[in-house]
Amino acid sequence: MTDPAVPDGDVWRYLDTLALGPPTPRKRTLDRMHGLVEALGQPQRTFPSIHITGTNGKGSTVAYAAALLAATGLRVGTYTSPHLHNITERVRIDGRPIDDDRMADAVARVVKAAPAGVDHSWFELVTASAFVLLAEADVDVGVIEVGALGRFDATNVIDADIAVVTNIEIEHAERAGPTRAHIAAEKSGIVRPGATLVLGEPDPSLDEAWAAARPGRVLRIGDEYGSRNRSRTPAGTYTDLWTPWGTRYGVPIGAAGAYQCSNAATALAAAEAYLVARHGSPVVRSAIDSVFATTRVGGRWDLVGQNPTVIVDGAHNPAGAAALASTVDEELTDARPRVLVVGVRGRRTPAALLAALRPERFDHVVCTQPPSGDACPAGDVAAALPETASAVHIEPDWLRAVERARNLAGPTGAVLVTGSLYLVGAVHGELAAEG
Repeated sequence: MTDPAVPDGDVWRYLDTLALGPPTPRKRTLDRMHGLVEALGQPQRTFPSIHITGTNGKGSTVAYAAALLAATGLRVGTYTSPHLHNITERVRIDGRPIDDDRMADAVARVVKAAPAGVDHSWFELVTASAFVLLAEADVDVGVIEVGALGRFDATNVIDADIAVVTNIEIEHAERAGPTRAHIAAEKSGIVRPGATLVLGEPDPSLDEAWAAARPGRVLRIGDEYGSRNRSRTPAGTYTDLWTPWGTRYGVPIGAAGAYQCSNAATALAAAEAYLVARHGSPVVRSAIDSVFATTRVGGRWDLVGQNPTVIVDGAHNPAGAAALASTVDEELTDARPRVLVVGVRGRRTPAALLAALRPERFDHVVCTQPPSGDACPAGDVAAALPETASAVHIEPDWLRAVERARNLAGPTGAVLVTGSLYLVGAVHGELAAEG
């Protein structure tokens, strides 16, 4: 789509130029975003919100919470990041991505309305466009995922009834600080005084950060809600989920990984806190079973090929990689050979992530590069592998790397592709196109 308010008249090309970033880092502030939504008439204030941050599990928690709310008859909008293939995946109404034309039109209108002389970022413009689209769709509630950290994230111009923190690990230390306490302080910035905080991070040493935000109520995993008695059977995985509004025994969890039980519990606590406060009743059991049995998030333990089995997973930090390694042990027990394909972006230090993936559990490791301008060279990835890794292959071209991995795995084996969402998205798209 073209628009004269956008330089060169092409919305998508304009966003691509912004995605490269400014020559110097922008100041960490919400002033630009507040000015932008003010110019747009404060669209984010036309619907109540649930705001979700955390190091890992945000995408699954958003998907679960949105599906639970929709199952009660509400019109639900979501805004998430990143996307696998198309920017429109970030904005969903009733579970369906917004179409290209509506997204392009919203971006063009946001650019046209933006205060003159302000250097807005890609994420600021896209976030404001998402708020416009959710407002125009007349959603009953928005479930909004933080892009990074929280306090100065562009999404943090909403006033959410419910704030969710899934967990805390070291991330974005260059912006937040070197410790988990620093990270928690940044993420606590999404909590409004008097709001309900659903806290999926159990570490009591971080309590000072949450108390400083002055929430009206804190629901802490392991105390006010949680998951217990997980069991894996030939029929699937089941767990007991409990919140202040009841215990549901034997809930089916369709997504792979023990960590999904915690995500499910956090999403249920958030959805029920919202529903009870706004509508007076929790989620019915039939809806809970249906949502957790069927909801999936693209790029998270995503089966994209068979004979050999090919799984893509967007784990891109050490904590996520450790959870992924545990899932490999559960889900790929009988698959041999097992082949790991890994590529990371250059701004990440790969050694800790690679160690957490436990490459010694794989028969081969293929090091490659994601289709990204800041990709870490495949040789550097190989050099960062722990000494326990054996049969290491270097293939910079990601498509050839996947083909080599499939050949190494053979029809009875399994291939796991991870390390970068750019790589996961590319492989997901390529193999989906194969059918």
